[in-house]
Amino acid sequence: MTQDILSVSEFTGLIRKTLEVNFPDVNIIGEISNFKAHVSGHWYFTLKDSDAQVNCTMWRGKNNYVFFTPQDGMKIIISGKLTVYP
Repeated sequence: MTQDILSVSEFTGLIRKTLEVNFPDVNIIGEISNFKAHVSGHWYFTLKDSDAQVNCTMWRGKNNYVFFTPQDGMKIIISGKLTVYP
């Protein structure tokens, strides 16, 4: 059996489409770690629990809706859209 060979762009495109179709909106509870407020205004952090972690990005324009300063160790619920950026 011959298996298709995908480019990195094709592969990440398929992952992105699969995630966005199957998880249009998500709510996840976890603990913030490695929080970084970048000079661009974007926020980067890891959301984790005892068994797994997810890397997260909050874009500059969305930060205006957060009325607290995120800190490592905070337990939060996030709501958003799941995607992959190549």
